[in-house]
Amino acid sequence: MTMQLRLVALALVLRTAGVAHANMGKPWSGGSYPGEATGISGIKITHEELVIDMRPLAGSKDLPCSVSATYHLDNPGEATSVDVVFVSGTPNTDFKATLDGRPIATGPYHGTLPRAWEPPKSSIYDLRHASSTELSLDIPSGRHDVVITYKADASIYHRGDPTIHREVTYVLAPAKTWGGFGGLDVTVLLAPGWSAKSTPELQRAGDALKGSFPNIPADTLEISARASEATIYSIVAILTKLLLLGTLIGGGVWVVLSSRRSSGWPTLGRAVLWTAAVITAGVIAVLGADWVLPAGQADVRGYGRGIAIVFIVLLGMIVLGIGIAMSVVASRRIKVPDSDGRLR
Repeated sequence: MTMQLRLVALALVLRTAGVAHANMGKPWSGGSYPGEATGISGIKITHEELVIDMRPLAGSKDLPCSVSATYHLDNPGEATSVDVVFVSGTPNTDFKATLDGRPIATGPYHGTLPRAWEPPKSSIYDLRHASSTELSLDIPSGRHDVVITYKADASIYHRGDPTIHREVTYVLAPAKTWGGFGGLDVTVLLAPGWSAKSTPELQRAGDALKGSFPNIPADTLEISARASEATIYSIVAILTKLLLLGTLIGGGVWVVLSSRRSSGWPTLGRAVLWTAAVITAGVIAVLGADWVLPAGQADVRGYGRGIAIVFIVLLGMIVLGIGIAMSVVASRRIKVPDSDGRLR
């Protein structure tokens, strides 16, 4: 019966050690959704260069991404002024704009945003706006460059992978209201070794995703990225569980064999040492693989690891009781030599 109890407890611990996402509530937290400007219907955009820098996400803290959009404008008529609205998803102080290299004054926008700014209905994330920014462009006749830079929070999603999924949703739909559009170049900068995918699809080029489109490819551009776990992660995950299994079985054998050679408190002390070794190996089995992941990227959510530790402590209590019982029984079976030198 005790052996069955040990096997059941071990199975529960190993199962819990591999599941670290148990929790109630939604497995994501919404970020902001930046996007293209509205209000440029009278000006043609001959080309746009969009750069989304997701490298800050590789830090141990949840830092926002950097977004840079360069608009090459063509005003074929006389000088004109246009009011432009951006939704950057960050406080207005992070928003910067230049026209031909000269800073442009910006301010918060308090009006109603158009429907084009709504996030995709298919998105499961609670996307939000942190701020809307308005600026006035005094555009002379001819060709000019407008550069916009700001920060944007990425959404976080727990999918059960070793590392957290981060997603940036960039709204492209407002560009359809411009007076003309000559093409879009997109570059997404990734931290070294990160995996990523996007919709519409961008091509991988080293630690970046790149794409060129002759027109607006979709209403939104969605980029999902996460730190890739190295092969060593799977190896460590297996080895730590084998360590727990070996400690549980090997420790029991050691307690029995060593108890047959001696009796008294040192024998019972071996049961305590076995228990401590099992608990230590169990904690390593739960947390050890995460230690080889990049800092801040382990998909730790909810109470899964805490529950696993509780199971390990309970397993330790079971091991302690079994160890004491085995050591007592084994020590009573110590054989001593008689007067002829024979064991009996």
